[in-house]
Amino acid sequence: MTCPPHNKPVPPAETPATPNNPAAEVVALRQELAMCRAELAALRASTSWRITAPLRRATEWARGLTRSRRPAAGAAQPAPPILKARYPLRDSWYDAERPEVSLIVLNYNKPALTLACLDSLWEHTEGHRYEIVLVDNGSEATNYAQLAPGGAGARLVRLEVNRFFGEGNNLGFEASRGRYVVFLNNDTTATPGWLAPLIRRLADDPGIGATGPKMVSPDYRLQEAGAEIRVDGSDNRFGRGADPDDPAYGTERDVMYVSAAALAMRRETFEEVLGFDLYYEPAYYEDCDLCLKIQQLGLRVTYCPDSCIVHHENATTGDVAAQLNLNSLVHLNRQRFLARWQPVLRGQADAVAGLIPPPAMPLRYRAGLPDVLLYTPYPLIPGGGERYLLTIAAGLASVANVVLATPHPFSRLRLRTLGRELSLDLDAVHLMTLAEATEGKRYDTTLVMGNEALPGIPGQGERNIFLCQFPFPAPRPVLKAWSSHAGDYEQVVVYSPFVQRHYRSALQALGRPLPQITVISPPAVLAPATARNTAKRPMVLGVGRFFTGGHDKRHDLMIEAFRDLAARLPECELHLAGTLPTEGEFRAYYANLQQQADGLRVFFHPNASPQRLAALYAEASLYWHLAGYGVDEDREPHRCEHFGITVVEAMSAGCIPLVVNRGGPPATVQNGVTGYVFESLDELVAISERLLTLPADDADLLAMRSAAATASSRFSEERFVSEARTLMGLPPALTSGQIRCNT
Repeated sequence: MTCPPHNKPVPPAETPATPNNPAAEVVALRQELAMCRAELAALRASTSWRITAPLRRATEWARGLTRSRRPAAGAAQPAPPILKARYPLRDSWYDAERPEVSLIVLNYNKPALTLACLDSLWEHTEGHRYEIVLVDNGSEATNYAQLAPGGAGARLVRLEVNRFFGEGNNLGFEASRGRYVVFLNNDTTATPGWLAPLIRRLADDPGIGATGPKMVSPDYRLQEAGAEIRVDGSDNRFGRGADPDDPAYGTERDVMYVSAAALAMRRETFEEVLGFDLYYEPAYYEDCDLCLKIQQLGLRVTYCPDSCIVHHENATTGDVAAQLNLNSLVHLNRQRFLARWQPVLRGQADAVAGLIPPPAMPLRYRAGLPDVLLYTPYPLIPGGGERYLLTIAAGLASVANVVLATPHPFSRLRLRTLGRELSLDLDAVHLMTLAEATEGKRYDTTLVMGNEALPGIPGQGERNIFLCQFPFPAPRPVLKAWSSHAGDYEQVVVYSPFVQRHYRSALQALGRPLPQITVISPPAVLAPATARNTAKRPMVLGVGRFFTGGHDKRHDLMIEAFRDLAARLPECELHLAGTLPTEGEFRAYYANLQQQADGLRVFFHPNASPQRLAALYAEASLYWHLAGYGVDEDREPHRCEHFGITVVEAMSAGCIPLVVNRGGPPATVQNGVTGYVFESLDELVAISERLLTLPADDADLLAMRSAAATASSRFSEERFVSEARTLMGLPPALTSGQIRCNT
């Protein structure tokens, strides 16, 4: 499903060949390949090649005739309306209790296709004890009802929401038990003897990290004999469209990647590289990234020609692509992939730093420690609210048993990936659904997050605290239904005095009594002192999630203002970084921003890594924050920035912040001392032009940078976790090593 589409290659930039530089070998191999292609072209132009052409055509016709009659080729068949009562091989080899191999199949609204896949697996799988983990990835109820009876022989994992390709497979993996795992698209058909060769490669050669079969189309043409990714991010699937019986594709070899439509590996390998990465949600490039991560462990990825799988390409993604607007993701995820891997592809780096954390210690319950429940109703993505809650989780984990609960399942692999992205140690945090976490369990303390004036669930602890990010407008019937919960909570926590003021107003409008309201400002990842000494460039930075509605970050207005600034200072740059959510409307917004910035020196960094963000903060001279611009704060306070974590992070790196006079940031930035507060875009451009034209060693400029960095120290993670621990009645003392990852 997730292979990038076939594209014509773009000529790569040449890399100088220097001693001990892997790029030199790459260049030499490319030159050798060019010579081989030239020799092949000369051969095809020869007289003997032209004379033997009729014989070759006759041979190909005979092979085609043989293929059309071959019963075991796995050609497309109508899905059986009812699966067979018995499968001899399944009776012999299926073992749900002690499987050696776990086959993980993902279904989303394609019950007939999935049942046909299961039929072929039960018909042709032998040689190893196996189980099938069938993940229904949020299918509609009617589609699931068609699937469930036929999938009764499999370990069925029912997800009520679509977790997309990567996370759906991660959840399937965590439900599996086998020493080896094989990921299979539900639009694949197994052929006789397909499994044993894959597992044999992994069992016999510890240097192999992953392997994939020969994949053919239903008309028995080769789809893939392994693949490579070019330096421009496009792919080259070996042998595509060729004869699968051609000896050229009958030899095992190392490849750059194999498609996750059929991909086998050891359990510990998948776990060590944190599985499929949320970086690419909802789809495309996850398998390329996974295979490169495996190679970063020092393991090889191989093509196994002795195993054959029929792949009904696009049968799974055809209508889903239209529904989710997946086509727009190909270019975006290619850029994400290149942002992470291009130095490795070019031979300029051996690995991506910080990508694979140290192995996690076994998760355990520690008797005698307090039990704390943290609940969020929102998706687990690398955002400000998630950082707030997960920093609390990391900071409490050494003094309490911490459970993070969500309405629907997420994988532990995802939680560890978030720890990597947010530089937090979350390995001791338990992850469950709310139903699992509260079944017969009462907690010492519960912290519940919400975006409304009242908490969305009853209190689950002896002490209950409501974390209100902001009292966003909510339908009266919803708030009325939740009003019975409010009495369970003894305290409310908010991000800033700005939120505290509007939270009080919201409760008064509902006629509710005012509880104790505590302000605990969010933590910021503060730059080291060395970052402040980095030479600043004529560069403006904006960091914030790419989304619309609510307190959106107004990237569009930043580009509009930058157009005026660039007319005065042509050498300056604008860099925009932030998480890009999976929803189609937000991807469309992002695409519109790119169009708006066409022709300008505007650079986008969607889902930038922590290392990339740190570099951007260190290089940027100015930081712009426009959330809330043009908003009537009294009438629509929810459209203003609640606090502004990224403003503080920029200040810590010596950036001078320019923030609109709305919401939380004006309380953080002291106008004229640690930055500037502005009212109009004209004022923003004028201040920016003046600052960017000052000499780099201007005394007033340096003093403001220093003052900004000093002011940011009030928002350290250590201060934040100490306040959170005190709030929950836990020991406040801690060190930074208790909340930070070692990556």
